[in-house]
Amino acid sequence: MKEEQEIPCPECNARMVLRKGKHGNFFGCSTYPTCTGTRKHPYVPGVQPTGAAAGATRRKLQESFDKFCNSRAMSPIARSRWIRENLGQDLTDISRFDDAMCKLLTAYMKVEEKLDPAPPLPPTELEIAFRKAKEKKKR
Repeated sequence: MKEEQEIPCPECNARMVLRKGKHGNFFGCSTYPTCTGTRKHPYVPGVQPTGAAAGATRRKLQESFDKFCNSRAMSPIARSRWIRENLGQDLTDISRFDDAMCKLLTAYMKVEEKLDPAPPLPPTELEIAFRKAKEKKKR
């Protein structure tokens, strides 16, 4: 059941291939396993991805948000407060955000990064020990 379609992959723009999965038919990227892009079958242009594709997008956003927060040494409480103050949401689970909230969160992170870049993190104890050992070795 590998019928090729003229549908672009949302991840890499390669052609999509009709595949059969345990939950029914879907379009998968023709470059799988290199790319894991999927689209719902039947494909309707302009409709946002749902299911696994939407989940992958939310996971990437969660990773970006975690990196953003870690670079600012935010605690879980500070993360919740940041979302509440900037997005007006009490929801901190990004997997439950709708598309509009995901776009808004992405925009806020970009603006915040431009206005207030994250300060460099202080060196860890391991980095300090490594630098001391390196300096000692040079002597």
